[in-house]
Amino acid sequence: MRCWHFRYCGGGSGGSTAPPANVKVVPGDTSAQTKSNLYAVTNDASGTIVAVGAGGTILVSTDGTTWAPANSHTSMDLYAIFNTNGRYVAVGANGTILTSTDAGQWTTVNSTTSVNLRGVSYGASVAAATAAAAATWVVVGDGGALVTSPDGINWTAESPITANNLTSIEHGTQFVAAGSAGAIFTSIDGHSWQPEESETTQNLRAVTFTVLSARSIGVGYVAVGDAGTSLSAF
Repeated sequence: MRCWHFRYCGGGSGGSTAPPANVKVVPGDTSAQTKSNLYAVTNDASGTIVAVGAGGTILVSTDGTTWAPANSHTSMDLYAIFNTNGRYVAVGANGTILTSTDAGQWTTVNSTTSVNLRGVSYGASVAAATAAAAATWVVVGDGGALVTSPDGINWTAESPITANNLTSIEHGTQFVAAGSAGAIFTSIDGHSWQPEESETTQNLRAVTFTVLSARSIGVGYVAVGDAGTSLSAF
């Protein structure tokens, strides 16, 4: 894995919290449907947007402005959601995993764990040049929890990745999970994980895969966290 470089992204004279000039910010009103905190959002190729949050809240929109509630059949907080290949997976407190194929009808599946689950992703990796790509759903959570699935329905709790809480996971060229005390772990297949040096002890809250080919930087990952922390690896 490439080196992770620490940056501070706080405000003040050297920074700005305003969006770029070419970005139009349009408030979307979810207050008519919920007063609950919303923790994560995703979308699919058709333009359907799904947000999840406290108390099992799920809201669905086709324009980002008008929202309709969906029945999650749970009162557990939902912390993360991911969508690919016609399947949504939402994860949350006490081992909660929900799945849906249309964002409207949700089913609770057995996660085989009771810990809080904080991040979910999906990816296919090739272990060797002659190997077939094996697609895997991967969920991480408190105490380094790791839960995997080949289909988003049948899940297996594996040995924890770390003692640290893991709050986010992303897949691009490989899986990258980030969490408390600067924890970053990487995996080719979602099952075997290696620690990475992050150069920080700040809690990391989110990680994303990015392509910066226009600036001749290439592909890589960016993680962000407490106290304006920003890390990148390209």
